[in-house]
Amino acid sequence: MTTEAGFVEGPANNVNGTFAGARVVNSEGIPITVTITVVNSAITSVSVPNTWAGQSQSDSINSGAIPTYNSETITAQTTAIAKVSGASVTLTAYKSSLQSALTAAGLKWGRSRSRG
Repeated sequence: MTTEAGFVEGPANNVNGTFAGARVVNSEGIPITVTITVVNSAITSVSVPNTWAGQSQSDSINSGAIPTYNSETITAQTTAIAKVSGASVTLTAYKSSLQSALTAAGLKWGRSRSRG
């Protein structure tokens, strides 16, 4: 069954709660952990703790990219989000951690809802 949010539901009909993804270390050695809040099987908020503070290049890239990825995740309701220029390493780790959080929530990546 596909929910309004575009996920193929797991065993529960209505998923609610906060779910942390796996800690994924990107190729620059920066750990990324995506935590999602789900209400009625839809992602309502996304957070990623700042583990890159003080690392000049990573700080400037991730400080701009992570909020964009969080916002796009809420809009898309899937891991199908676009790369922010210069942040492809971050995106790879972000998507991997996000998929882990979706799995923890019992939500499987499915078709994103149409944005008509």
